[in-house]
Amino acid sequence: MNGEAVFGAARAASGLTDAFEVECRLLGELAGLLRRQREGVATDDVTVVDESVFAANRVLPTLEEARRRRRTLLQLVAGAQDDPVPECVLCGSPCRNCGR
Repeated sequence: MNGEAVFGAARAASGLTDAFEVECRLLGELAGLLRRQREGVATDDVTVVDESVFAANRVLPTLEEARRRRRTLLQLVAGAQDDPVPECVLCGSPCRNCGR
């Protein structure tokens, strides 16, 4: 591996650390929003429920983008993504093939 490739891999690994931290923060934020929403439902507070739904609708696309970034960086660092398609017990192929 040449120096440029090593430097690129090190940058990708550092980016992967950042990506995990961002994803973790967003998951924590989403968990807090869901707790707040649950409290709003329990107390019949429509305003709290509406605010938490609105906030979650802002967090979810950001979380999806963070996951996409992590998968890309993981591909660069490790050569594989973290979510392989499981094989179907019925047909021995990825489940998309048999529709089950």
